[in-house]
Amino acid sequence: MASVYTCPYCHRRYTIYRDGDYLCDCGRVFFYPPLLSSEKANFIALAPAYVDSSSRSVRRTASPDSRRRTARGAVDCPLARISLICGLLGIVFFGITSIPGLVLGVAAKLMIADPYYNYKGDALALGGILASLLGILAWGAWLLTRI
Repeated sequence: MASVYTCPYCHRRYTIYRDGDYLCDCGRVFFYPPLLSSEKANFIALAPAYVDSSSRSVRRTASPDSRRRTARGAVDCPLARISLICGLLGIVFFGITSIPGLVLGVAAKLMIADPYYNYKGDALALGGILASLLGILAWGAWLLTRI
């Protein structure tokens, strides 16, 4: 008796043949059958008591090259937008906002890489990092010429 289950974090589909704890390719653990709450309709992955990694009870139906796919309904990461704004303002305003822009850009890249958050905007985060670095380098070089 096989059932199809979708990971609540990365939305990969699996064919499952028996009940138990499973480790998804995204690194999250889920229990099948899912424990339904009377208040919410979404599933919560629980920490496993036992995960049999050698079991053939989970057969992956997703293609292996779909390592990181953005699911439908993904929104732009707000930290990426703020990073880009801080980086651009840092170029104009003596690099004051460049360091927070750099930190926010790196944090946004980490959040975008995690499938739990379901964010997109990798180019915005990269633009924020580069603009912040440009502001730091430009104003740092100007400051060194004045000393």
